[in-house]
Amino acid sequence: MFASGAHVARVAYKAYGPYGFLLLLCALLLGACTRPALYEYAVVNPHGWLTTDTIRFTLLQVPRDGDYTLSLGVRYNHLVPYADLWLVVEQRYVGEGDAPVTRVGEECRRRDTLHLAMPVAVNLWQSNGSVFHVSEAPAVTAHFTARQMPVELLVYHVMNHQCLTGIMEVGVKVE
Repeated sequence: MFASGAHVARVAYKAYGPYGFLLLLCALLLGACTRPALYEYAVVNPHGWLTTDTIRFTLLQVPRDGDYTLSLGVRYNHLVPYADLWLVVEQRYVGEGDAPVTRVGEECRRRDTLHLAMPVAVNLWQSNGSVFHVSEAPAVTAHFTARQMPVELLVYHVMNHQCLTGIMEVGVKVE
């Protein structure tokens, strides 16, 4: 059974005096100010990720207007022929945009290139017994507003090989 908020506040005040109560209040306020991260992964073609294949994500809404960090994540296995990847993340939305933004009609486009290291040290097990690796890196800081929604995020690779093998999933995290 959980204690009520009033009960916790009384206990904090009795045990630690007014300073304990203020500390509890500050902790609750700081916890209320954090935004939950938005995660989404998309499966890549198991036969290989072609340079012409674009992975699309749609950000329908943000908790509030402000600056967000976009991170890209890649889940891969031992068949990846590279130690690192070069990926492009493109944001497409309607509305105003900060530099560097390309306008195509009413649509704003912002494109950033990301270098993603592919360490082999981070291993995760799948339910079928095979091992896969995970690499994640911050891509860009973006300012999102409710008027811009929905924002489409496009991810594609710009590697020399036409077809990359071993890439299982590509994901985005917005926080």
